Order: sequence, then structure tokens, then C-alpha cells
Amino acid sequence: MLIKYKTSLDDFLALGEHHYRTSPVLQRSLFINKWIFPFLYLLIGIYGYFKDSQFLMLVGLFAFIWPGVISSYHRRLYLKRMTKLYLKGGKQEQVIDVELSFDNTGITIRRDENCGNFSWGTIKKVVSTEDHTFIYTSDINALVIPRVTITDGDYSTFVRELKNKVDSKKDD
Repeated sequence: MLIKYKTSLDDFLALGEHHYRTSPVLQRSLFINKWIFPFLYLLIGIYGYFKDSQFLMLVGLFAFIWPGVISSYHRRLYLKRMTKLYLKGGKQEQVIDVELSFDNTGITIRRDENCGNFSWGTIKKVVSTEDHTFIYTSDINALVIPRVTITDGDYSTFVRELKNKVDSKKDD
């Protein structure tokens, strides 16, 4: 099966956003920053209370505001790093034509003059969202198929057949 599409920075960031929301490592990091640090600040504030009661109020206010601030900051910082990583590759917001196909041996991807092959054993999972499908080749790397920029092929059929193929190879 074959599908052709165009991909851009927005699609790369969609992968980053999906990874940010679903990665256990990132969620653990956010939990620590969001809840453990404020708790530690409060402990410090209680200790400091015996020396200066205004110190406890200041630290308590900071610990109360911190969870809301860190969530948005953490996400923005992550997406900023993803953008920097994408632009470091010299892509500069360009749209890239991609051809993706699969057969019994695995998945083949063609971008510009580059070609890559992934055997079925290297495909970890296939995840679909409303706008994209991500073909994970490792815990953090994935091929991105944007639903709206398909230029040739049927997105739904391709993704359904791809998921069937990946599931059948896992059973082998």
C-alpha cells in the first residue's frame, strides 16, 4: 500500500504535543515539578515561619500559584525545544513531500532524495489521533502522517491496513 502526503513543522509539533500528553516520563517530570516542589516549598516555609511569619505567607502564596504556572511553562518549553530541534535540521518551515508504503518486509519512507526502511520488528506501535497517525519506531521517535495533507491514497484504508499489519506481526 502507498500513501503520499506533505508534512511540515506543524506536524512535527503535533507529534511533540501527543508525546507530551502521553509520555510517562514527561508526565512524571510534570508531576514532580507541579506537586512535589510546592510541597517542599511549604515545608521550607513552615520551618521559616518560626523565624518570620511573613516568610510563610510568601512561600505559601508561591506554592499555591506554582502548579498553574509550571504546567503552561513546562509545555511551552517542551514545544519550543521541539521547534528548535526541527529548525536545526535546516528545514526552515518548508513543506516536505513524503511517500510512505508498506509490504510484507516492512515500511518504506521517501522524503526528498532520502529513503528509509523499517522492518516490522522495529515498529513499536501505531497511534491515531483526530488529525494525525504516528508510527512509533522507538519510544520517542515516530513517522507522522497528517490526515489533511494527503495528496495520493486513502488515509483511512492505509491506516487501518497498517494497524492490522503491525498487530499481525506482533502476534508472530
